[in-house]
Amino acid sequence: MVKLQSMTDNIRHFAAEFLETTEQDWRDLTEKFIKGADFDDTLVNRSEDGIELGPLFTKDSGTQTNFIRRNHPPLGNSWQIGTHINNPDIKRANEEILKDLTGGADTIVLDPGHESPFGIDLRSRTDVERVLAGVHTDLISTAIIPSDRNFETAALLAAYFKGAKNLDKVNMSLGYAPVGDENEQVLSLAKWVSSAAPHWKALSVNARFAHEAGGSPAQELAFMLALGNHYIRLLMDGGFDIETSLSLMDVYLAADQDTHQNITKLRAARLLWAKMAESYGATEPGRACTLNVISSERMMAKQDPWSNLLRLNSACFGAVCGGADSITILPFTYALGLPTNFARRISRNIQNLMMEESHLGYVDDPAHGSFMHEALTHELAKRAWEIFQDIEAHGGWKSAEAKHWFVTELNQVRDERADKIASGQKQLIGVNQFVKPDVRKAEVQRPPKLKERKGDIIETRDFSEAVEQAENGQLAPKFGTPTRIEKVNLADCAETKGGAS
Repeated sequence: MVKLQSMTDNIRHFAAEFLETTEQDWRDLTEKFIKGADFDDTLVNRSEDGIELGPLFTKDSGTQTNFIRRNHPPLGNSWQIGTHINNPDIKRANEEILKDLTGGADTIVLDPGHESPFGIDLRSRTDVERVLAGVHTDLISTAIIPSDRNFETAALLAAYFKGAKNLDKVNMSLGYAPVGDENEQVLSLAKWVSSAAPHWKALSVNARFAHEAGGSPAQELAFMLALGNHYIRLLMDGGFDIETSLSLMDVYLAADQDTHQNITKLRAARLLWAKMAESYGATEPGRACTLNVISSERMMAKQDPWSNLLRLNSACFGAVCGGADSITILPFTYALGLPTNFARRISRNIQNLMMEESHLGYVDDPAHGSFMHEALTHELAKRAWEIFQDIEAHGGWKSAEAKHWFVTELNQVRDERADKIASGQKQLIGVNQFVKPDVRKAEVQRPPKLKERKGDIIETRDFSEAVEQAENGQLAPKFGTPTRIEKVNLADCAETKGGAS
C-alpha cells in the first residue's frame, strides 16, 4: 500500500530547509545595503510620542500581551455599527435614523451639537419622542455623543424612557463627559442611573477631547486614564464601590488614518484601563471597558473631501482590528456641512463591507502575537502611563495645575505637527500630496432654519430634579458655538483658502 503524504508534511519539510539567522545577520546585510549611511537616521522612524517604529521587530521586541478581547455586543454582531445623527431638523433626523437602521446600523449616536457646528435641536422630552418615532429602541443601542454639556440632554432621554415596560432591554449611553468640577451633577446622575437603569452608561470617559485638540496617541490615552481616575474617585467618595463605578462608565477614543497606530492604541487602552481598575481592587471581569470609537474629526480634509474616503477606511479597519466594541464612521463630507443620504450610506457601508464581506470581526484580536503590534502596544502603554503619572504628580485632573501642564504639553505636539504639515515634511493625501486642482464638488445639505423656542429652562444640578423638570415640559438650554475645547484640523495649515467652498 502506498502511503500518501499530507500537505502539512510537505510544509514542515519545506520550512526545515530555511537557514537559522540572527538579528545581527540581518543588521549586517542591512548596513551593506545602506552603504555606510547612519542606520538610525536612514531606517529608524519615531512616532509623535518618541516611540521607535522599526525597522525590525522580533520575538524579543516586547512581552506578548494577554489575549485582548472586545466585549461582544448584546445584539449579536462582532461590533456595533454606529450612525451619527446631527440634523437640526427633528423630522429629517428621524428619517435619517430609520434609513440608517434599515441600511445596517444598529447604534444611534445622537449629536445635540454641544461640541460641533450642527446638531439635533433636541430641547424637550417631546423632541426625544419625535426623533425616536418608529425606532425599536429595545433592539438597538442609543447613545448621546459625549460632551460636558450633556447633563440636561441626558435628563430628556431619561424622562422619555422612565417607567418604560422594556427598559431592561434598552441599551443607553447618556454621554455625560464633564472635564471641570461638576461633582454634584456626576454623583446625582450616577445615583439615578444605578437605581433606575443600572445597565445604562451614565458617564463617558471622552478621550477624543485630547485627540481633537491635537494630542498624540499617548496623550489621548493618558487623558483617558486621568479623567477615568477622576470619575472613579468621585463615585467612590460618593458611596459607590469600584465594580459599580466602573460599570457606569464607557470610553470613547478617536481613530485616524494611521491603521497600525489605531490597532496599538486600542489594545493599549484596554491594558491601561485594566491596570487602573486592578489598582482599585476590581475583579478581572470588572476591569474590561466598553470601548467606543468615532472616526477622527481633525483628519477630515475640506479641499478634497473624496480623499477622506481613504482615511475613513483606514480608520475603520484599525478600529475593528484593535477591538472596538462600537464604531461610528463620520460622513466623508463632515468638514463641509450636513451630510447627504449618499455620504451617510457610504459611511455605513464601509462598516457593512468589513463586517459582512471581509468578516473582520471573526477574530477577536488579530494583532495578537504580531511582534510589531505587541511591541508597540507595550511601548505606547508605557508612555501613556508615564504621562498619566505626571498628571497625577501635578495634582490629578481636579487640579488646575495639572490641566495647565497637560494642555501645554498637548499644544507643543499639535504645533510641531502643524509645522511638519505646512512644510510638507508630513504629507496628507489631497491636502499637500496628490492635490487635484479641479476636485469634483461634494454635495452637502443646506441647514434648516429653526424657530426660536420659548419656555422654562431645566435648571438644577440634581439629576432627579432635572428629569422631573423634563417630564413637566421644561427645555434643555440652547448652547451656542462650543468654546471649552479648542479643536484643530490637520488640513487647515496646508489647504488653500476658499478650497472648501
